[in-house]
Amino acid sequence: MPPPQIWAIPNESRLKPSYTTRHFPRSERLNTLVPVVAPTGSSSAVSAEREAEGPAPVHADLHLFATVLEPGKEVGHKFKPALKGGKPRRAYVHVVRRSLCLRLLSQCVPTLTHLPS
Repeated sequence: MPPPQIWAIPNESRLKPSYTTRHFPRSERLNTLVPVVAPTGSSSAVSAEREAEGPAPVHADLHLFATVLEPGKEVGHKFKPALKGGKPRRAYVHVVRRSLCLRLLSQCVPTLTHLPS
């Protein structure tokens, strides 16, 4: 299955189109959240080079993480403070295979399922 395309509204106008390539081996993503996309300039790990280590840069307040979870394992994520204007941050969870139980504020959200391809 090809990786999903994700589009975000940039925080600057009239940017020149560009793309980057990143590779995150399964061993690096196993049972841990790995940043794969992060805002440009948000840390020294974000490089604008076409092929580099670390998360791919994006001109938006957007962070994407990836993981491969073994059965019985879990990962957690603490959101950054609310966006400008007090709007709460949002999350989207893309389950590629199997099922998932999300715990939000110590409550378990009903299991999300996705049939294997």
